[in-house]
Amino acid sequence: MGAKTATRNAARNLVIALFATALLLIPGTAFAGQAGQDGMTLDLTTDKAAYEAGDTVTGKAVFTNGNDFAVSEATLSVDLPAEIGFVTTEAPVAAASLEPGESLEIDFQAKLPVPVPVGPGGGESLAKTADPLPLLACGLVGLAALAGAALVVLRKKGKGGAGVVSVLLVALLAAPVLAGGGSAQAVAAPSGVSTTENVKILGKDYALGATGTYVVPRQAVDVSFPKLDLETGQPLAGAVFSLQDRSGGAALTATSTDEGMVVFPDVGYGTYDLVETQAPVGYQPDSTAYAVEVGAGGVTVDGAPLADFSVSNVKMAKSVPPAFEVVYAGDLFVHGQGVPGSRISITWPNGSMTETVVQSDSTWSAPYYGSVLLEGQVIYASQTEIDKLESDPASTVVSRRF
Repeated sequence: MGAKTATRNAARNLVIALFATALLLIPGTAFAGQAGQDGMTLDLTTDKAAYEAGDTVTGKAVFTNGNDFAVSEATLSVDLPAEIGFVTTEAPVAAASLEPGESLEIDFQAKLPVPVPVGPGGGESLAKTADPLPLLACGLVGLAALAGAALVVLRKKGKGGAGVVSVLLVALLAAPVLAGGGSAQAVAAPSGVSTTENVKILGKDYALGATGTYVVPRQAVDVSFPKLDLETGQPLAGAVFSLQDRSGGAALTATSTDEGMVVFPDVGYGTYDLVETQAPVGYQPDSTAYAVEVGAGGVTVDGAPLADFSVSNVKMAKSVPPAFEVVYAGDLFVHGQGVPGSRISITWPNGSMTETVVQSDSTWSAPYYGSVLLEGQVIYASQTEIDKLESDPASTVVSRRF
């Protein structure tokens, strides 16, 4: 019973191995290489991965515009091995303008030679080296038979290792086949795409190539976004922005409207730097530089969609009013205290104005060029600190001199 069971198991393993090998040896169809960028797609297809004597190699290269706009100066060319003798439709092909959904196509084929008789003995020889795949298959079948017999002997003698032999058999049968066949490699390049498919012809590996080139027209879109108060979210008017193309040229400028919208109309494809050059009155400036990308896929700011972008400003705080020292009738100068570096604006009793700066010791002074200051007259002064709004006015009354 043991020997019979071993024989059945060995036969079963052999059948499985041979069946798997047969499946792997069956030629595939519709082998293809594909590449794409900027909405352009290049496909290179052949009907099989391996060809023998007498076969016809048939393939096609297709270059398609998948955008919703036309590209210009589109070309398609193929790079086929000259020794095979490929015949193509008109190649290369070109179009001054390739509309959305349109394609450029090149069909190619080559009739492989059949065996021809040589010598008086009636023997045959191929014009090209024969594909070794059928011979390999025959050798593998013979090897499978020997392995099957080894399995039977191992079972009869009660030796181990039959399962290992079965696994090795399948691996041995499959490895050479898996190493062959068609494969595709795709490489993208600026303003063009190329793809390569590797096929086996008469037992030799060949690379079939195709290249498509194009020019994406310089499109223009509006770049717009809101300008807002950071705390309230209310729109801000009067903010000025600069949009500078990194490739050069004059910068574009735009000012936020009463609705808080900043609009740069008809901005061409490219990379830009966006900077606020003037903040709204009463708000701290935003010194951030934003990277703006304008292209066929839309507009992004620092990698995020433009629809999610806005620029907000923080409202400036109001400065504190300055302080006066006592002013007496007949004084020619007015003195006081404030924040170092701040600007002091003084309004005299006669309506004239004087400006001065607070010194590092927090003191300020200003001369009076009008008529003599009189008792009871009122002097006003306001302070504007750095990055703050002007303060409410402070005042002092001219006192009688004792």
